[in-house]
Formats: sequence, C-alpha cells, structure tokens
Amino acid sequence: DNMLLYQHTMQCSVAIQMFLEKNPAYWPFVPMANEQANQDNISYRSIRSSITTTTANNVNPTDDPEIQNYFAHLPPPSAGFKFSKRQIEKQIDIFRKNILNETFSNNVYV
Repeated sequence: DNMLLYQHTMQCSVAIQMFLEKNPAYWPFVPMANEQANQDNISYRSIRSSITTTTANNVNPTDDPEIQNYFAHLPPPSAGFKFSKRQIEKQIDIFRKNILNETFSNNVYV
C-alpha cells in the first residue's frame, strides 16, 4: 500500500511541485527538455570558461563508486528530456553531501 502512494506521488505534478517548493535544492533532479538542456550547456560552458578557477567538481560521477551507485539508481529522463551539465554537477554535489552527512534525509521537508 505504501508503494502505491509513492508511485502516485511520483506521477502527481502537484505533489512534486509542493516538494520542490519546500526543497529547492532538488531541482537539479528534474530533467529539462533537450533544447533547454542544450541551451543551458552552452551558457554554462561560457560561464565556466570565463571564470578561471580550479575546483574539485568533476562532471564524471564514475570517479567515486558511491556516487556512481547513486547515479545508477536515478530513473532515466523521459524521451525528449535530459539533464544539463550544470544539473549533473549539482547532483554530484548533493550526493557528496549525502555521503558526508548521514542526516541527509533529516534535511528533506515533506
């Protein structure tokens, strides 16, 4: 019975919107339309190339097996949607914080 509620919640845009309003850090897990993601990649690449910094962020989640495991359990975006590079970097940051902070689930508001 709990699984049915979960499945409905995942398909209910109102429930998802309410969750994201309370937990805006999770917007990176909402895929963009392909064209929007492509545009975001172009603007993000431009921003990153104009800033000369060295960061530990790496868009390749396979470097860390634990982060790779999190990515393996993300549902794939629907046809016509994908994650932008900026979203993937933010997802990696969230996963890293989850690994470092065992109270991760306590920080989610429902």
